[in-house]
Amino acid sequence: MTVITKTALFCAAVVLSAVLPDRATAQQQIAQRPTLRPGDVNVEASRVFTYVKGTGMGHSHGMEARLSRGHLVPGANRNAGQLVIDMKSFDADTPLARQVVGIKGESANWMRKQVSKEMHGSKVLNSSTFPIATFDIASCTSVGVSREAGLPSYELAGNLTLCGQTKTITIPVTVEQSNDWLHLTGRFSFKQSDFGIKPLSKGFGAIGVADELTVFGDLWIAPTAESLASMRGLKQRR
Repeated sequence: MTVITKTALFCAAVVLSAVLPDRATAQQQIAQRPTLRPGDVNVEASRVFTYVKGTGMGHSHGMEARLSRGHLVPGANRNAGQLVIDMKSFDADTPLARQVVGIKGESANWMRKQVSKEMHGSKVLNSSTFPIATFDIASCTSVGVSREAGLPSYELAGNLTLCGQTKTITIPVTVEQSNDWLHLTGRFSFKQSDFGIKPLSKGFGAIGVADELTVFGDLWIAPTAESLASMRGLKQRR
């Protein structure tokens, strides 16, 4: 079984810095990572972002989190992989998170700290009790080529476990080959209440956040022969 070398990891970091300029420091982190096997997610470069819409007089927020580990094979019709999100890594209103979810401007440091503290508390994520969230991916099925960017498209189907509760979800994603990596992006929405989380509300509802959240995934994956063959097949059918 082949492995992705540290040289390839460094090349991927250069690509990332061009797409996401605020992550230029990822170059050194990626280069220092051990070699990855095909299908492994590069957790140093990958991120999960969440858009939280404010209600009433409440502000909207962008959250950024890292993965603890991950493995994903685009094109696999069964046992496609697993993503493990480090819930304690969620950071409120980072400049990159606000950029990705579409919120203009920056948030003051004191407000970022306050929002992060509330988010990790027992009434929301309760990250001290539930330090990880997992997405067990049953399948990553090809569905064609995206009209907008002309990229191979897939549907992830599996079970998301968050705050001790598990729900079946599907996520539409696109995958692009970039140097020695597969760059997978996608988004989906869900309600906090579906996972037993009560949306934050203060002042009898005058300040709060919406129940529905939108999650953006930005993953860099070491390719497998199966995933590359799947992508070639989709392009040939265009």
